[in-house]
Amino acid sequence: MGGYFGSHGPEQLKKLAQFKKRRAKVAFPRLKDRTTFSIKPNNVVKLSVEERARYAMQANADRRKRVAKALIITSALLLMLGFTAFKYGHLDSGINAGLVGSVCLEETDLQQKYLCHMEHGRSYRIQKLWRKSISQYEHALEINPHHLRAREVVIESLFILPPSDELRMRIDEHLDAYLKFHGETDFYTKHKAEQERRRSS
Repeated sequence: MGGYFGSHGPEQLKKLAQFKKRRAKVAFPRLKDRTTFSIKPNNVVKLSVEERARYAMQANADRRKRVAKALIITSALLLMLGFTAFKYGHLDSGINAGLVGSVCLEETDLQQKYLCHMEHGRSYRIQKLWRKSISQYEHALEINPHHLRAREVVIESLFILPPSDELRMRIDEHLDAYLKFHGETDFYTKHKAEQERRRSS
């Protein structure tokens, strides 16, 4: 048997071809519209050499202003940071030590105040800020003069500082207090001899 049967018969194929032609007639104009390109004239205004130079100068001036403003702000921030670090971080003075340790002085409970001064003194000693450390330990010794290690730390730290008449008087006071509360130990004998050697030199 020959020919086409079912949905693939000649009539069906003919109708399918006609349908495709009709659809193509409708679809092609729209496809043509979508694929048609048009070049529009460029309406950019061409500037003269003088105008371009003027705009370039203005742009450079604006850029310099922005850079200068950023530098001023950065310099101000660095200056503030440096001043803060100098005042509260590296200025190893008795006055500054008192200011920084004022949080301990505001404590009303003696035990807490004592522990606060000891903690600050230990922290400053680790940082090798001797004057701050001495100030905090001395505040702690005012509350508890029997603390052996605090007294030893103060004496050792005082010997680290550059010698002066005031410093020698403070060392004598702490050595006398050490002898009073702890007796004549090897530590006392060693530092007393060093004090006498410094006094005679």
